[in-house]
Amino acid sequence: LLMKISKFKLGILIGFFLLTILSLWFLKFGINQEDLTFKSKNDIITVSSIKENKNVIICVLSSSCPGKFESTPFLIENIKKFKQRNITYYIVADELYKNNIDIEIDNFKKEFGLNDKIYLMDINKYKENSGFFNAKRRYKDFVFDLCGKTENFPFGYVNYIFLKNGSFLMTKGFDLTDNDLEIYKK
Repeated sequence: LLMKISKFKLGILIGFFLLTILSLWFLKFGINQEDLTFKSKNDIITVSSIKENKNVIICVLSSSCPGKFESTPFLIENIKKFKQRNITYYIVADELYKNNIDIEIDNFKKEFGLNDKIYLMDINKYKENSGFFNAKRRYKDFVFDLCGKTENFPFGYVNYIFLKNGSFLMTKGFDLTDNDLEIYKK
């Protein structure tokens, strides 16, 4: 069979094979790599500490999400609603853990005039979040521990996760209505 294939076609075939191997290697190891030894100035939050507050809303965001310009203004307005209604909330960032994470979060806060504390997901528990194939792995594992399920869960940003009496109630995206917040009436 090799005799029938010209050297030119064989060269193209080998080149294509090598390009495929290199592309797969890059997708696995070259994209979104983290440095879990870096010490961030932002606090880590655990699922157990979140659940200590029985009624809470967790706002999950990413400072590098391309949709942040559409979703973050809603977050700012929703935070005002949380404060007016005395609703406990946490802003949790799903970020690649690397040496510029603090700068990215600070720039995000400055860009949108956000003064609230932003927590990071517990990298000691949720270590894997890198590569093309494991993108959002930390977010998915965090949600599973928090909610007990992930099927049909919208893993976008900003995502609001509602806990009532320490248990998962619902998730909503973008804008929240007054009706959504009625469940937290004191």
